[in-house]
Amino acid sequence: MLVGSVSVDEALVTLPGHRLRVLTAGAAHAQPAELLGSAAMHRLVDLLRRQFDRILIDTSGAETADAGALSQWVDGTLLVVRAGRTPRPAIERSLAVIAPQHLMGLVLNDSRGADGIAGA
Repeated sequence: MLVGSVSVDEALVTLPGHRLRVLTAGAAHAQPAELLGSAAMHRLVDLLRRQFDRILIDTSGAETADAGALSQWVDGTLLVVRAGRTPRPAIERSLAVIAPQHLMGLVLNDSRGADGIAGA
C-alpha cells in the first residue's frame, strides 16, 4: 500500500463479529525504515486517524529501525516482553530509545504464577 500497489480500503481486513479492522504488514521491503518514515506513511497515518478512534501499531523491538521510524506517528508506546525469554539488556535498550513521555507501560506475557498457571 505504501508503495502504491493497493489502496487503503483494499488492504484493510475486517474481522467478522468484532469492531476491528487490521492492516497487515504486506510484502517485505528492502528498506522498511525508510518506507515507514516516508511521506506515504505520513498520509496513511493521517487518513487512519480521521477514519478510526484508535490505531494500534505492532512493531518489532523498540530498538529496531522499524520501531524508531514509527515512533514519530505514535501517541504512546506499550512495551511487551516475554517472561524468561526477553533478555534484560534488550529491555534496557528498548527503554532507552522510547521517549519517557510516550511510555505507557510494560506488559509481561507468558509468565507463570506461584500456582504454575500461565498468565497473559
